[in-house]
Amino acid sequence: MPRTLISNDPARIRAFREELGEVVFKPVMGGAMTALLNDEALSRIESVAASPVIFQERIIGEDLRVMLVGDELVSAVAIETGHACLDFRDDPVYSGGQARYREVELPPEIADHCRAAARACGLAFAGIDLKRDGPRHLFLELNSSPIYLDVEAKLGHRISRTIAEHIVARVRALPGRAS
Repeated sequence: MPRTLISNDPARIRAFREELGEVVFKPVMGGAMTALLNDEALSRIESVAASPVIFQERIIGEDLRVMLVGDELVSAVAIETGHACLDFRDDPVYSGGQARYREVELPPEIADHCRAAARACGLAFAGIDLKRDGPRHLFLELNSSPIYLDVEAKLGHRISRTIAEHIVARVRALPGRAS
């Protein structure tokens, strides 16, 4: 995991950037793109006092998206847009539906870490964003409602079907429920 600070304390945020150099930030609750904590953003840092923000060491590498349903790793892809963007979601190729996806095989210990993270959050369905730099995999975030239909349509990954099957199996397993 990249070095991370979740804070609304401007002094701690400034010290974090001073220590690490390149830092990115995004809201804790989502809804905005990742941005670089450059001098201009740092000049407005007092505005974070109302709500904590996630600050992370900037990681350069390939963007990976892992989809889990229960403990099943249903999809693991590299997201390819042809551009080097801070946040692939902000790339017009991605947002315009033109991204390409390449299946990747995760090392077993990375897949196990993804499963453990989803279980720790109590999620039966999760999308996990990683950065891969050579053999190194860094966990960025875990999404409880990830976007996945483009991957499913382009690569034929059975994400929706696996979600439906998981839900049906859990309902059937409820006490007093006939199979």
